[in-house]
Amino acid sequence: MQMTDRGLLTLVRHEGIVPGPYRDVKQVWTFGIGHTAAAGAPDPATMPHGMPEDLDAGIREAFRVFRADLARYEVAVLRAVKVPLEPHEFDALVSFHYNTGSIAKAVLTRHLNADDRLPRQQPSWGGSSPPRSGRAARPSAISSPRAAIPPERSPSGRSTASARSISRDQSGA
Repeated sequence: MQMTDRGLLTLVRHEGIVPGPYRDVKQVWTFGIGHTAAAGAPDPATMPHGMPEDLDAGIREAFRVFRADLARYEVAVLRAVKVPLEPHEFDALVSFHYNTGSIAKAVLTRHLNADDRLPRQQPSWGGSSPPRSGRAARPSAISSPRAAIPPERSPSGRSTASARSISRDQSGA
């Protein structure tokens, strides 16, 4: 099994493409599409620093290394996971392993191999029971992008969002 094109593009988009070695946010030498020495040769710390003179050749090398890394990560996922996977599940697991290197010892893998694909914890609904609407319920923490944004407050402590909607309703607009 191999990653789908969509999975590949998602992973490349997440990692980015840098055709010269650089230190990532954790100060780990990285090259190309998220390649580190932990994935094998080449070791980005030993590569010539800075961007290559021939940018096209640098990008080709980044993709060559990415393809080699990816093949090893795909094999590791297939070795660790003993149950059949849907293509999108395989994509997600390869991406997880590419970023953590932990597929073999992950709790996620243990649950998958036990054919347990449902979460152990019940989602937090922000109350004692799930919503009663006919729509599929979502946990409150991820209900919408706006859920994470606290309402604006006026100096008096009142939500300015409700004040705006009240004044809008009274103005007839």
